[in-house]
Order: sequence, then structure tokens, then C-alpha cells
Amino acid sequence: LGRCGQTGFANKTDLAVTNGGGLRETIAKDAPITKGNIIAVLPFGNTISQIKVSGQNIMDMFTKSLGSTLQEKNGQPVLDENGQPLLEASGGFLHISGAKVYYDTTLPADSRILYIEIKNKETGVYEALDLNKTYYLATNDFLAAGGDGYTMLGGPREEGPSMDVAFADFLAATDLTAYAVVNPNSRTISILSTKDSDGDGYTDIEEIQKG
Repeated sequence: LGRCGQTGFANKTDLAVTNGGGLRETIAKDAPITKGNIIAVLPFGNTISQIKVSGQNIMDMFTKSLGSTLQEKNGQPVLDENGQPLLEASGGFLHISGAKVYYDTTLPADSRILYIEIKNKETGVYEALDLNKTYYLATNDFLAAGGDGYTMLGGPREEGPSMDVAFADFLAATDLTAYAVVNPNSRTISILSTKDSDGDGYTDIEEIQKG
């Protein structure tokens, strides 16, 4: 989505998202990838769409994405790799490109977002989300129309290619060894809002915000 969004529309894309519920299968490692594999992952025939959104729309979108209830086992919260309570699986959870979203699952669902950065498409530098700025968002046509409860989206959109074709083109043109090790906590980043790792009186998230 992110790569297609830089070349397939009249305006370059600032960030891209797709819902986890639209990804229906896993591709086996170290095995040939067939057209059938791609269709199994993306079986719904969705197309890539680009819409204009405000920074506030983006904030609301990620608030919904990270608003799931928390996982529990034997009455105790299940923790993620950072020791934070882990969210229940949700088809509406957004997989993202071009943004970093810092969140704290110990907070109420509507207050979990701590900080959002958007990658500057010209410089490659991540910059703080501006709630009043207009951004170009690439996503699938289902979400672009407000599906999965993303009612903050919708409105006019520019249509792009089908997601399965874009994915196949990406695979054909990409050195997949670059993805041999993937950090799942590099774009949606689970962090305790009160944590001060170096004990200097500033929380980790405050230091991230200061750059």
C-alpha cells in the first residue's frame, strides 16, 4: 500500500493502513510464492484507494484501532514483549506504513494514544502529527468508505489497482531477505506512559516527543 501510494495517485501518499481482518492467510517462509498464495492472503478483491484526511481523522482512526479489550488468562492480563497488557485480536486492527503510533494499553481505550509521527514523504524524517493538517491516506476501498466502523474516513477517493496485483508486483520487485527479521513493535509501539528508563525526570515518551 505504501509503495503503491507514492506512484499510483495524483498526490503522494503520507501514510497507508489496512485492516488485519482483510489479511486471511500466512505465507510460508522459504517456499515459492504463487498467485494462489496471494489470493489466499487477499481474497476479497479489494482495491487500493487514496483519500484526504485531517490529522484529527488520523488520531481518531488509530484510537479506534487500538481500542480493543485486553487479553486475560486465568484472570490476569497477558503481556506483550514490552511487558504491557496485550490487546485482544481484532479484525479492525490497522497495519501501517509511513507512521509510528505510540500507545499505552494500561490507559482507558479512548486515551491510549500517546504520540503519533508521520514520515515526511520528501525527507524521510518522522514528524509529529498535526491535527489540523491535511494528509493523503492510502488504504483499501472497504476502509476508505468507512468500513469496520472507521466512520471518520469516507468521502471522495481516488481509486488505484487491486491489492493482490499491487502485492504481486511488490514481491516481484523486492529483495525479501530485507524482511528476514521483522520487529512487530516498530510502527505500533507499546510503551508505558510513565516509564523513565534513564531516571532523568523525563518519561520515555516525553524524550521521544522532544526528538
